[in-house]
Amino acid sequence: MSLLAKIKKTLALLGLSETEISVYLDLLKSGNSSTSSVANRLELNRSTARYTLENLCKKRFAFQENRDDSFYFTAEDPEKILLLLKNEQSEIEEKENAVLDVMGDLKKLKKSHVDVPSFRFFEGVDGLIEMYEDVLKTSRKTKCDLYGYARLDYNETHPEFVKFLNEVYIPERERIGNKSFFIFNESESNMKYLENNEKVHRVSLLVPEDLFPFKTAFHIYDKKIAFSSQSKEEFPSGIIIEHSSMRDDHFSLFKMAWEVAKKLPINKHAKDISF
Repeated sequence: MSLLAKIKKTLALLGLSETEISVYLDLLKSGNSSTSSVANRLELNRSTARYTLENLCKKRFAFQENRDDSFYFTAEDPEKILLLLKNEQSEIEEKENAVLDVMGDLKKLKKSHVDVPSFRFFEGVDGLIEMYEDVLKTSRKTKCDLYGYARLDYNETHPEFVKFLNEVYIPERERIGNKSFFIFNESESNMKYLENNEKVHRVSLLVPEDLFPFKTAFHIYDKKIAFSSQSKEEFPSGIIIEHSSMRDDHFSLFKMAWEVAKKLPINKHAKDISF
């Protein structure tokens, strides 16, 4: 790249148009110039030259003087370009600090009338682990109760995820101490996981697998709902949605399912639990 091309590229980054760059460089070379002189040297019509010179003055790359009832234009010293940039940077920082100062108030105004859903997608075993870590993180922060349904067959679930459940999730749920209420299929596949009911402070209801087969897991916690597929037969994946209205609607559906399930003879231990 030639020196002239490099100079023009830099000036373009500073917001000058191609014509403004040509006029600015001409002023640097020629010194004080009238509009007609610039127009003649660069072969511009007089109105274009005048408009461009005025723009350079507004952008503080040139200044105007009145001599003998005529206007002359002079290019600003190139060293002042750096000063301009520093001034702009200072102004930007001042604006940024001002915005940060009211950011919380702006967010409150937005939330008062708009509840924009947040979606997070997860893939693979690492994704499932990250999902369940979010349950733990939110539980630690809010002490929220957990609700949902699940099918968890240790024989059909990836061993790394089973290891995470046994070594991290279950011990941490026991330590946090918040309650959970879940509906499971009445099947041997869930029995091993249900052995941890007391540890994780969970009340579990069972429903017939032939009538209500679960193939995935569903969690409600705080303002979030989460869906996940954990079977080896399918690619492990899931989604967390954070949205108050969606969460409330799914919680209403869960309460309806809970009221039906607790009437089954096998769930008599929970006959007095309602939400």
